[in-house]
Amino acid sequence: MSKNGSSDHAQFYIGVDGGGTSCRARIEDAQGRVLGQGAAGPAATRIGADRSMQAVRMAAVEPMMVFS
Repeated sequence: MSKNGSSDHAQFYIGVDGGGTSCRARIEDAQGRVLGQGAAGPAATRIGADRSMQAVRMAAVEPMMVFS
C-alpha cells in the first residue's frame, strides 16, 4: 500500500451480460477505458447452469487475454 492508504496496484473491472442468445464481457480500467471484450453463446439458465456458466467463463476469459 502507498503512504496515503491506497493500493499501488491497478484496478480493473469486468462486466458480464449473460443473455438468452449470447453472453458478452468487457474489462475496463479505473478510468473507464475498455481494455478488452469477449463474447460466447447463450448464458440463460434455461439451458442449464453448467452450460450457462461455461458461456460466462468463455466470454470473460477472452478480454483477459490482453494481460497475457
